[in-house]
Amino acid sequence: MEFKILGTLRVYTASNEVRLTARMPRLLLAILLSGANEPVSMDVLIHALWDGRAVGNAANKLHLHAHRVRRVLDDRSRLRYEHGGYLLRVHPGELDRDRFEELLDRAAANPVTALRDLRAANALWRGRPFGELGDCQALHSEIHRLTERHLAGLEDLCAAEINQGAHAAVVSELTEMARVHPFRERVHALLMTALHRSGRQTEALAVYQRVRQTLVEELGLEPGPLLRRAHAAVLASVP
Repeated sequence: MEFKILGTLRVYTASNEVRLTARMPRLLLAILLSGANEPVSMDVLIHALWDGRAVGNAANKLHLHAHRVRRVLDDRSRLRYEHGGYLLRVHPGELDRDRFEELLDRAAANPVTALRDLRAANALWRGRPFGELGDCQALHSEIHRLTERHLAGLEDLCAAEINQGAHAAVVSELTEMARVHPFRERVHALLMTALHRSGRQTEALAVYQRVRQTLVEELGLEPGPLLRRAHAAVLASVP
């Protein structure tokens, strides 16, 4: 099977996509996938599914939702009730999150294949993890962790593209990232570098002035070493 959580939750068998439309079974599957191959207690699942609200016959309702999840699996024994909770068995390579993190780890360990692996990791990302199910409190920490990994991976990818001479190609993406993440200094430093290497020194200096003003006014902080080095590199090239 194939499970995708880096965006709207999707499930595939060997032959087709499985439709699991009801929210509660989808949410149960999402929570189990976030802790794949580890048991999740009944108490945790009940609290997550009903957002901490008291619900009559919650255990029976949970078992019913688990039964609905089992029906879409290629092997119903993948979802087991044991030790007072449920465990979903996911095989290596079936979950896009695992492939995504393996590619990022491999890119960090091997500069030779880093650009290829970072591109492949970014291609797996389809949007906010778990899609419309992301309002569930139980998923928030995993969504935040994966979002941070994705953003760091995007920074690494842009840096690798710049080092390969594709600085002009990443300017628009870095500009949007800088708009969305006004306090993320590495994004702004990369944008300055890409602009600088594209011969757009005036725009690179303007980026520095904007981010410095934001940091000082909003956080009371001066730019850190990354931004200062990028600024100095631009200044050194200005006649």
